[in-house]
Amino acid sequence: MKRYLILVALSLAAAVALRAQNTELPPPSLAEPKATVEPTTPSAPAAEATPKTEAAPKSVEAKPEVKPEAKPEAKEESKPKEELKKEEIKPEPRPELKVEPKPEPAPAPAPVVEPKPAAKGKTAGKPVKKAPKQFSPEEILASGFQTLKSGAEDQNQELRNAALEDLRVFVQQHPDAEASPEALGILARQEEYRPAMVDWLHLVYEYPESGVALKAKSEYLDLVNKKMSSKLKPGLSLLAKSPEAEDKAERLAQLVLGLAEKSGDALYEPAAAEIRRFQVRFPDYKDNDRILWSLAQLHLANEKYAAALMTYRELLSYQGSSYREKAQFATAELFSDKLKRYKDAVDAFQAFIEQYPESAQVLDALQRVAVLYVDRLDQAPLAVETYERIIKLFPKAEGALKAFNFEAKLQRDRLKQPEEAVKTYVRLTEQFRYPQAAEALMNAADVARRDLKDYKREVELRSKIAVDFPLVKEAPEQLYQAAQVLEDDLKDLDGAVKLYQDVASKFAGSKQGKKAGERASKLLQKKG
Repeated sequence: MKRYLILVALSLAAAVALRAQNTELPPPSLAEPKATVEPTTPSAPAAEATPKTEAAPKSVEAKPEVKPEAKPEAKEESKPKEELKKEEIKPEPRPELKVEPKPEPAPAPAPVVEPKPAAKGKTAGKPVKKAPKQFSPEEILASGFQTLKSGAEDQNQELRNAALEDLRVFVQQHPDAEASPEALGILARQEEYRPAMVDWLHLVYEYPESGVALKAKSEYLDLVNKKMSSKLKPGLSLLAKSPEAEDKAERLAQLVLGLAEKSGDALYEPAAAEIRRFQVRFPDYKDNDRILWSLAQLHLANEKYAAALMTYRELLSYQGSSYREKAQFATAELFSDKLKRYKDAVDAFQAFIEQYPESAQVLDALQRVAVLYVDRLDQAPLAVETYERIIKLFPKAEGALKAFNFEAKLQRDRLKQPEEAVKTYVRLTEQFRYPQAAEALMNAADVARRDLKDYKREVELRSKIAVDFPLVKEAPEQLYQAAQVLEDDLKDLDGAVKLYQDVASKFAGSKQGKKAGERASKLLQKKG
């Protein structure tokens, strides 16, 4: 009987274990290990069912022997006992588990956890970098300026020079920054006096309403009094006058124009740099052609001829500007007078004549071309052509009179064409009257006598002066000389007597008239 009870207890323990496996149990992580019922160890439940405290240990020790003997003894028992055993076991869940197996428990729904703000500096359990603080452009500029200012005041010369260069860039790139007036003041105090003077002036013109403008004027005028010559002081002092223009570009234009016109060679380099900075900053300024012209003149005055030439060429790109014509002529002059590039000068003057045929400087350009042909290029025939062009274009101008005389002189002396020279002088008398025509006839008569030995033409030319211009002071002498040629060179005594008598009658009150009368009487006596 005892063994039977043990078997029943074992069966009940096994059933309890199966039921425990199919019931909802807490997750393994939350269940206590001691509450787990293992079906292979029935001793624990049997011990709980037995009222005796010592039964559990004995049954556990007898387990290896009881289990094999339980089956044969059950066969020897009577049938009612077996049926009773089955009836007691039948209500157990083993058959129910086979018919209606309990489904595995569904996983517990995940608890809804409201998101909490991530811990500072961490995201998803990982450290997160702090977002950098955002600075305004004004704060960035101010910080950069303080760095440069510190460098400009450093004891190390190399570092100080580098900081000053960067300060210059800072002022150019950020002229409207709050720190720019102070930056200009630092530059002016650290630099050599010439650029310092320009920087003080720039501060006055750029920031006339700032608190440092008055200080800048004082510093500038102090340098003018100490460093500038007495010739330049008046003009440079006027530049310190407060600008009247409200527009900043207009104010700074006044500054650069004043520097170009009044600084001479004293402030050449800083003044030229200031003009260039103006052009970079205000490329669309309406009078930039005037600014460029002033810069070119500044280069020229300081014998920077290559720089002047480049500036003139830059001006030539300003279509419609009145300074374009001036730049073309100045380019030709620069080639001729300073750079000694005479062929380039001729080409530049010819280009000017073609591009600006109505210009008042065309005559001057032609005259310069003729002189270059004669004096620098040894091309007298081209000079004659140029003089003829002048005569044609300006027949009544003083330039035409000079062209006639220069051409005749070239024909006589350089080209050895005295006959052409005489013709040129005679043509002159057809376009001009006294006194130019009388002088031209005398010159023609000299050529006829000395170069051509044409005494007959000489007599005609000198006689023409007395006939056409009887009131000129040279008339009596010219007619008297004509009579002498007839007497001495042509041996025409009759003709000589006649001309002597004409001189005596037409110019009776003159010295030549008296001499001519006496000479006529002697010739008549000699003839008679």
